Order: sequence, then structure tokens, then C-alpha cells
Amino acid sequence: LDLSALQSVVLSTGAETVDLEGNAQLTDGSLRKFIDAIMEQPKDIHIQALSLRDCSRVGQSTIEAVGRLLQTDGVNYALSQLDLSGIPMNVKLHLPLCQAI
Repeated sequence: LDLSALQSVVLSTGAETVDLEGNAQLTDGSLRKFIDAIMEQPKDIHIQALSLRDCSRVGQSTIEAVGRLLQTDGVNYALSQLDLSGIPMNVKLHLPLCQAI
């Protein structure tokens, strides 16, 4: 699934909420690319809530990208809600993700 349209909307509208909950079409690779693209333009992003809940095809690559997103300097947003429930997570990613939060 190509998320470039969503990326354009998020960048152009200053969206504060991105809710992708339960989207079975999202792949680990497509969501990681979306997050990486957002990090390239941090001053244009104002996301306060991000939900990836129950996105069944999302995996470790996305979790790692979320960790990097949380550590991005100079970002004009305060991500105050992050829902990763229902996403299987390797134990080795628990500590880095917790440290990023």
C-alpha cells in the first residue's frame, strides 16, 4: 500500500491525528517508508496522536522507525498518544522504544 497520498495530506494540512487502526493492507515496509518520509520534514509535521493499533502486517521495521521518530530533534509536534497495541514486538525493541518515549 502506497502512503504517499497520506503523507501529502499530513504535510499540507498540519494534521494532528493519524489513525490507521486495523488497516490490514498496511505492510511493514510501506509504513516504515511513511514514517521515514515524515522525519525528513519534521518542521511541517504536527502529529499529536498516531494509532497503528491492530495493523496486522506491521512489524519490527515500523517499530524501529517509530522509535527514531520519537527521538527526532527539532520536531514541531508533541506526540502525546501512540497506540501500538496488537502489533507483535520483539523483546529486543522494548527498551529502545521505552527510552524513546
